Amino acid sequence: MLSVRDLVVEVEGRRILQGISMDIGPGELHVIMGPNGAGKSTLLNTIAGLRHYKVVSGSIIFQGINIVNKPLYERARSGIVLAHQFPPALKGLTLRELVSAMERIYGSARDVEWAADILDVKKFMDRPLFVGMSGGERKRVELYLTILQRPRVALLDEPDSGVDIETLERIEEVLVELKKRGVLVLLVSHTMYLLERLAARNIIDNVHVIVAGRLAASGDPKKIFEMLKEAGFQGIAEGARVRGDD
Repeated sequence: MLSVRDLVVEVEGRRILQGISMDIGPGELHVIMGPNGAGKSTLLNTIAGLRHYKVVSGSIIFQGINIVNKPLYERARSGIVLAHQFPPALKGLTLRELVSAMERIYGSARDVEWAADILDVKKFMDRPLFVGMSGGERKRVELYLTILQRPRVALLDEPDSGVDIETLERIEEVLVELKKRGVLVLLVSHTMYLLERLAARNIIDNVHVIVAGRLAASGDPKKIFEMLKEAGFQGIAEGARVRGDD
């Protein structure tokens, strides 16, 4: 469903991604890992079509079409949805009002009530959007809004960062459900607690490690996690250079 080929990306004249390639099928969950500043969020933002991310070369093929030159709104209409890492507070808008507006575009929220129940967001409906919410509450609401858009491709940028164990386990259940429903998920994560639980349930199809804008490793999650424990991100990157990998 989604194929990234030799993707080179610049942001404000600085090259961030340097030849990233990966293939992801429908209903697959792939995890992106790497140190801070490696280019993980840049990859998701580029796939989503954010305008400050310039594709220098390479392609992003979605359902057989190269979408590199497609604007963000066309990608969103086709089902590519980005969950932001830091959703902003909106004082003049309640969650209920936003959900009501989104229903006119995407259909009744009752169809995704399973997500509202798992994420326990109904209690936030009459609160200003993201105002005064904890990190975990923000992440749960943002993930719910992402699912409300009926994604075919869900780009999740660290939905598990800075949250409590209960929220991690709720996110885990949502990811399991998305996979069951055939949604392609690309998840950026640092949280081994969540990732090891997903791996134990055979939910993760592939893990990709990005270091300094390059793909240092891809493969079976359990093997990648062992490599990380033994060598860390830098050790994996050095091993890739010895092998001559891109």
